[in-house]
Amino acid sequence: MHQADAIFKREADCGIFTPDLYVHSLDAANALWVAHKDFTIGQTPTLRSPSAGKYADVFAPGQGCRSAMWAGLPSAPEREQSAKRIFVAAERDDRPASILLTASPRWRGILTRSRYLGVLKTTEDYIAMPCEVVSRWIAEDGKLEMTDRHDGSYDEGRAIEPGTPQERNSAISAGEWVDAQLLHSADKLYIHAGERAARLKSVQTALKKVMRRTLFRPTGRDRALADDLEDDIRKLGRWLAALDRWTYTIHMQMAARLPDLEMHEALLARYETVLRFQSVPTDVRGYRDRVAIFVRRLGEHEGDAPDRLVREAQKEFKASRKNLELLLQEVAEIEDPFLSELVSGVPLDQFLYSHGELPSRKRSASRHGSHRLMQAWDELLAKACWLREHGVLELLRIHEEIRTRFTEQVGELPDNYEPIVLEAMIPNDDETPLELEPEIVEIETVDDIGGSVP
Repeated sequence: MHQADAIFKREADCGIFTPDLYVHSLDAANALWVAHKDFTIGQTPTLRSPSAGKYADVFAPGQGCRSAMWAGLPSAPEREQSAKRIFVAAERDDRPASILLTASPRWRGILTRSRYLGVLKTTEDYIAMPCEVVSRWIAEDGKLEMTDRHDGSYDEGRAIEPGTPQERNSAISAGEWVDAQLLHSADKLYIHAGERAARLKSVQTALKKVMRRTLFRPTGRDRALADDLEDDIRKLGRWLAALDRWTYTIHMQMAARLPDLEMHEALLARYETVLRFQSVPTDVRGYRDRVAIFVRRLGEHEGDAPDRLVREAQKEFKASRKNLELLLQEVAEIEDPFLSELVSGVPLDQFLYSHGELPSRKRSASRHGSHRLMQAWDELLAKACWLREHGVLELLRIHEEIRTRFTEQVGELPDNYEPIVLEAMIPNDDETPLELEPEIVEIETVDDIGGSVP
């Protein structure tokens, strides 16, 4: 029970609440079995007759209990043997005890809310999700994994940038592609993508570290270092944007040449989902990071913090509270069938922030108010990343299905097939051609940059 509570507490901290904890007994059991790598936990022995329980052993000699509830009491085998002395033969009945209650759903809801408020210490204004959404979240632990082919290419919410609608149309109509060229290009797309994306992640982390250390106002050497890092981000971002454009173009071309245009329509719809929503986790991460640094800096001072730090923190918290409200209003206007199905029809703004009230405007600058604001951004970040990852994984699944169907249609390439070279793209009317294999200068990793900000 304690470990099950820990699971539901973890999900509650992410803003995932269920209307009925008892529906998820099997979800919690599966999580415990996987965590302990023991699928016998909680299993009762199979009895051959009504009186066989007197001779069946549940606990092995010397075996203890995982729960701390039994601390200081006789051991599990001793309690079992004591119970068998007064064993009452009975037919096995696997029905839950709750069937003895009248209005069982109502009582389950009451007991669920009582446990959330009394044991898990949840705020009273929490909003419960449909049970199927909670089950999906528990099963995935709020995290998804990429396939080996795409591993690292889309980490940390890297935005997919295939270009504007006009640029995408131009890329598709430019040049004449034969089937073998398309198939070979699709096979070679991600050879260097993981490495480039990993470099981009390292540089972005390094820049965040500089900005946090300087409270987002770098000067002198820090300003020069931030400028260099921003330049590296632009270089790496341009290469990855070209990859995204080619990925879009190649898979659109392949999908259009399949006999059934179903995959072509599915690909267009999923790109719309990803492009429509992907800015949300990016914005949330930025707002959350700014609040986090001021909360941490204020927490370093046991007594009164410096007046300047307090003023800057109060200004940041008030602005962040306003940004929270505006962002949720923007999310409320997003209408996407894929995302709506993923959250079982719950409005996206309500899914991202599952509470009846936003953090108080008046108290946002106080210590309690700033922590409540920080918790709100943490909740939004976990859920926004989860939605974004589902969209990206579904997009990549469609990519792979298109490639598989196209391979069956075209056939395998000959061993002596000459690889083609993807021509340079010029994104956003940049006068400098962008090569897909650029020479990127060595950059400082996160560990090379000083500072104590985590």
